[in-house]
Amino acid sequence: MSGDNLIDPKKRMEELSVAYVHAVASHCGYDANRPQVDHDSVDIIIKSSAGKKPSIDVQLKATTKIGANGPDSFSFPLPIKNYDDLRGDNINPRILIVLCMPSQQDDWIMHTTDELALRKCAYWVSLRGLPDTTNKESVSINIPAANAFSPQALNDLMQKADRREDL
Repeated sequence: MSGDNLIDPKKRMEELSVAYVHAVASHCGYDANRPQVDHDSVDIIIKSSAGKKPSIDVQLKATTKIGANGPDSFSFPLPIKNYDDLRGDNINPRILIVLCMPSQQDDWIMHTTDELALRKCAYWVSLRGLPDTTNKESVSINIPAANAFSPQALNDLMQKADRREDL
């Protein structure tokens, strides 16, 4: 098959980050929907039909390059527009989810007759209330290594959203 008709690696990474969030949300029993247009840094909206029917707005990023801040966190360069959109006081809580992927494309997914595995891990962070910046292009965001975006983490986040607590 000719590589001329394939989508570029950056777009593939984006689609795999969507698949990751959809898989976690579906496993937990939540809806994960993509807005038709992304005007304000919302790539996916995760919704619950239980309780007060909370929603969490999600900005997705994917990378093969992360900056280590030590064993407890890593840094990710976030564009200023996304930073400003995510740190604001919005009705729905907003989080950034960064999917960290292997550097080699052939390692992004593993498939056997027993499993389909998306390699590495996604992490989440809330930027709500972070300060203004004088940076013009991007801000280095510190993401705790403890914030793996897992089914348990999503359930915890949705429970906090249902109680209208900060994430």
